[in-house]
Amino acid sequence: MKDLSSGMTANREEYDAPSEDEVEYKKTEGWKAEYKEMEKQAQVLEELLQDIRTRQKEIMDERKGLEKLKNKLLAQEKSGKIERTRNELVATEMQMDGLRKYWSNIQSLFP
Repeated sequence: MKDLSSGMTANREEYDAPSEDEVEYKKTEGWKAEYKEMEKQAQVLEELLQDIRTRQKEIMDERKGLEKLKNKLLAQEKSGKIERTRNELVATEMQMDGLRKYWSNIQSLFP
């Protein structure tokens, strides 16, 4: 009887213990779950990277536009300075002509 009961106990322990295939299957299932989770994370990261690239392009385009505007404003400023200088030269020339005439008139008063 002892042999029968010890045999049944051994069989029960063997039956209750997971087989190598079951252990491997559980490991494989765990790896599959990890892989799926990593795939989800990779997809999220890829989407974030795409968003970053899109935003980076927008920023670069905006910078180019601002650089063009800056150059245009600098050119306008230089053009304005040139125009002001030209106007000042014309005004100075007119003043000098007026002073020459005045001096000429004064000189004619004193022979």
